[in-house]
Amino acid sequence: MKIHPVRLLTYGVVGVRVIVAGMFAFAPQSTMAKLFGSNGTSRRSRAIAAAYAARDLTLGAGLLLALAKRRDEKMWMAAGTACDVADLAGIIATGGKPGQWRMVAGMLGIIATDTVLTAKVEQTR
Repeated sequence: MKIHPVRLLTYGVVGVRVIVAGMFAFAPQSTMAKLFGSNGTSRRSRAIAAAYAARDLTLGAGLLLALAKRRDEKMWMAAGTACDVADLAGIIATGGKPGQWRMVAGMLGIIATDTVLTAKVEQTR
């Protein structure tokens, strides 16, 4: 069975969400440091990392289910994109880290890709 390229890329988004969730769950210190400049050792930082892990795992699982059912894909993609925009704001707000602008550029690329996939995914049914 041939899969539409937009759907294939959207399945890739599921994979990225699960990987990011794993990074926050199993390497919270380095993940929080890279994204937000936090050392990730405080109780607050660990709680935030756990929340990010749960959020991205939920977004990935919800999108996977939506793709399988061929229903609500756009809603799950839009929710993930909104979260990515909020993450970008957090990265900018906690500025001053080495490599911050590479991270900002990467997030802008992710948001642009997510936006295109959001607009197109339901057209592939």
